[in-house]
Amino acid sequence: MGYCKYCGTQHSEEATTCPSCGKELYCSAKFCSDCGTSVPIGSFLCPSCGKPVSGKALKYCSVCGEQIEDDCVYCPKCGKQLKQMVFCQHCGSKVEKGAAVCPSCKKPLQSDKPKKFCKHCGSQIDVDCVICPICGKQVEALKNDSQPAPPPQVVIHNNNTNTNINRNVTPVVAYGKMKNKWVAFLLCLFLGCCGIHKFYEGKIVMGIIYLLTFGLFGIGWLIDCVVLLFKPNPYYV
Repeated sequence: MGYCKYCGTQHSEEATTCPSCGKELYCSAKFCSDCGTSVPIGSFLCPSCGKPVSGKALKYCSVCGEQIEDDCVYCPKCGKQLKQMVFCQHCGSKVEKGAAVCPSCKKPLQSDKPKKFCKHCGSQIDVDCVICPICGKQVEALKNDSQPAPPPQVVIHNNNTNTNINRNVTPVVAYGKMKNKWVAFLLCLFLGCCGIHKFYEGKIVMGIIYLLTFGLFGIGWLIDCVVLLFKPNPYYV
């Protein structure tokens, strides 16, 4: 069993491409370009001249000591991660930490733009980041997402200044018999002790009571004089 040098996925010895990322696991060259010696699958060095078969620089795995290509993210032998990877804040692709440009979308990774914090991992990221470069989770809506159309603004130009006035005035209907204020007042003033003003108003029972009690002992006579003075002319009883 071996490990993909790009994503670290374990694969069989016979596999030539990674089952996870689909990249080529070994150098496609079967012969050394310098001496023409046949190179076994999985070997980075020519067994005859010792030069790199792919033409790439080589390095040693810090865990197992295996000699591997310099661009390996994971060791093909032990599967340990050799480079720290982050995510592009524009497209979400994995890139090596410290890289200036994303190899997938070709956009710059470092900028002096204002910062914000990822709502998932809390890392400080650029304010326009759509995908967090640390945890790889989406922090904002994608720019090409369909945005709902704003509701239409309805403007009403209503210049109607008509004023409706209700001219149907209900007349005041007075109930009872109309009496003259001054006639009743003079009767009460001079003959109130006998209840004559009560007889004038048609209040026969009260007139008899006033007649027998001398105007309710003068108190009712005095009160009626004041009340009649402030009544409208004519008034109704």
